[in-house]
Amino acid sequence: MSTSRKDDFHVIIVGAGLCGLLIAQGLKKHGISFSIYEKESTAGRSRDWGMAYFWSADYLPYLLPEQLVDRLPEVQVDPFYKAQPVESMTVTNGLDGSAIKVVPSPGGRRVGRKAIRKLFAEGVDIKYDHKLASISYPSKDKVIATFENGITAVGSILIGSDGGGSAVRRSLLGPLAEPKRLPLYMVNFNARYRNPEHAVFIRSGLRHFVDHGVHPKGMFFLMTLQSVPDPKKPETWSFQITITWPPEMSPNRDNPEPPHTIKDLQELTKDWHSPKREALQWLGDAEAVVTDGFFGQNGEHSTTAGFDTDVDPWQVVIPSDRVSVWVPEPWDNHDGRTTLVGDAAHAMTFHRGQGLNNCIRDAREVVSRVARHVNGEISLSDAVAEYESEMLDRGAAEVRTSMEQSLKCHNWETFQDSPVMKIGGNPIRAVENADWKKILAEQAQAA
Repeated sequence: MSTSRKDDFHVIIVGAGLCGLLIAQGLKKHGISFSIYEKESTAGRSRDWGMAYFWSADYLPYLLPEQLVDRLPEVQVDPFYKAQPVESMTVTNGLDGSAIKVVPSPGGRRVGRKAIRKLFAEGVDIKYDHKLASISYPSKDKVIATFENGITAVGSILIGSDGGGSAVRRSLLGPLAEPKRLPLYMVNFNARYRNPEHAVFIRSGLRHFVDHGVHPKGMFFLMTLQSVPDPKKPETWSFQITITWPPEMSPNRDNPEPPHTIKDLQELTKDWHSPKREALQWLGDAEAVVTDGFFGQNGEHSTTAGFDTDVDPWQVVIPSDRVSVWVPEPWDNHDGRTTLVGDAAHAMTFHRGQGLNNCIRDAREVVSRVARHVNGEISLSDAVAEYESEMLDRGAAEVRTSMEQSLKCHNWETFQDSPVMKIGGNPIRAVENADWKKILAEQAQAA
């Protein structure tokens, strides 16, 4: 067993997304030296969306200082809502609005991506505009990250938290690092409604926490609150609208490939139940403003279109986001000097809501192992091997289960046998290693 002193040990974090920032906060809390690098030029990315965590909530106090834990309610999509100990994730029928299944979610919180990232970044010195160029290993106990701007960073371990298209993963695995694209189209954007009555009407028809489901003709939808700047001014509220569908359902038969227009989406959703149908039908006129993920007719990015803007919403198109996965497999971690976390380690689809949960779990596991090494309890190679053994098994199972959910939820018959319908949002390995029927019964009783 080797020992290491804190002042001799340094962690390089590549990627300042949620997982990277959680690791930074955890290392800071344990007094472990680190530096964190982000390829984006600024913190203000143009797009925003909602995210949910639930079973991973208990890991956050280990990683975050108490003052940030106390402020987690601030980053809820509705910061004025008092979250319940057990929230409910409702699966609905897109045709008639009936609840197909209510999934209890202990510790569940729905947060805005920008807001929670800003919170996790507090007190962390993020080095922006650092795009990774290469990784080298000059000695048995050092790793060097070289960035495209010519800057180099020397550390004891490099942690890749740079997302689904991870450059760190490519450096470790080459062509094997490429994610697999699923045969699905996806749009994900936000909308606000100038008429307060419209906003109130839409909100009144949405279940709290997560309202998502499937349409019998074969499409998935998610519609939730995205932000509530002022609870007394409904015209300030924004809603997240996410739709996925197979190519054969494309609304524009003459041009089935994305991007799509607002009229295409209105055609696709014309038989949705109320108020989801109205939420789409009210887009494109003077009554609504669409934000995030839109492009003008000349291809320029537009963050907003609609009332009080110079962009005609009928002239914008909506690009399709990729629905991709990467099932983790072992890599050469160079005696513990390089590893992966979050989407870089296991890129999964969102249809079962497990991405952020596993990101938080990864951060907890890797920080605890690094802390044990720094405290002289275990060698770095053994610490990373322990982390990767658990994470690779868990991550692969979660990616496969999420992929199964994504494929089954676009067919009404197979959806009835999908993971969400059978085990809800529980972590797959916990379900396999426990009396999951008892767990589900206890969760339902708590809800």
